[in-house]
Amino acid sequence: MGTTMMKKSRAGQLAAGVLVVATGFLLAGCTPGSDQPSGSGSPSGTSSSAASIPSTAIAGQDGVAGAIGDLSEKSCVYADGAWNFTGTLKNSQQEAQLYSVQVLVSNTKTTSVVASQVLSEKLDAGKSAKLDKKAIIKTKDNNGLSCTVSVIRKKV
Repeated sequence: MGTTMMKKSRAGQLAAGVLVVATGFLLAGCTPGSDQPSGSGSPSGTSSSAASIPSTAIAGQDGVAGAIGDLSEKSCVYADGAWNFTGTLKNSQQEAQLYSVQVLVSNTKTTSVVASQVLSEKLDAGKSAKLDKKAIIKTKDNNGLSCTVSVIRKKV
């Protein structure tokens, strides 16, 4: 009985953690030219800024809080049937970090994630890297969709 209770408790904790992170991702959509969350997708050929996306601590991850601040000049643009992502990562930490940049395309009405892609980049302390990924996520159109970005870093 104790083992079953522990498994249920761990499963509950994991589910709660995933819900917190997913909520953070979905609430972080922004309108073009604005850092304020919105419920509308980006028009074709314009970008969705993700400057105000909150970072949420995840068990087992180092330095998660504030990791989004290491990504600047970010843009997620829909064009020709695909979402294109650009941004600049700069390691603000004193040690080398492994970054995971997650790009999510979500339905603005249901908040369901339609597609996602994770970009990984290892950076030494103080170093930068330009991310420029064309057709990172393909969708039929961009009606009712928005693009959001999250960043996790882990000391390597």
